Amino acid sequence: MIHEGTHGRETRCITILDETFDVIIFVTGSEDTTLKLHTFNKSSGLLGNSQIMTYRGHVSGLQTTGKIHLKNGKQLFLSASAKEELFIWSYNKVTDTKTNNKNLYLNLETKLPTTKDLRKRNSVLNNVELRVTCFCFDSDKNVLFTCYSNS
Repeated sequence: MIHEGTHGRETRCITILDETFDVIIFVTGSEDTTLKLHTFNKSSGLLGNSQIMTYRGHVSGLQTTGKIHLKNGKQLFLSASAKEELFIWSYNKVTDTKTNNKNLYLNLETKLPTTKDLRKRNSVLNNVELRVTCFCFDSDKNVLFTCYSNS
């Protein structure tokens, strides 16, 4: 499937959040700093109502996105970009009472503190700005591992 015009700059990452018999709901992240929530209809092969929602909040281009599963069964969506940004989102299905369609929405739960945030709290840190390049999650231990780059 090729579809143009979803972001203002290059799309860097994609994560499937939910899949039913006929619909896939996914998020794309871009160099334009936005996250876009999309639907794909399997039976028609088309992006239907392609961009359900656009999320802003990152101040630099997205590096990676992913979904994690906590021990308690909760699922979260993570987005990471330069300038040490790692956002943790919850997502929920909401039913439209008029159409009975189920849509999925993201809700920003928290952000990983940056070194700038920590310096404000009088932590001893070098004057360094890092880029979150990737992450992985150990669901057995509920531990998030992140990789950084200063280049």
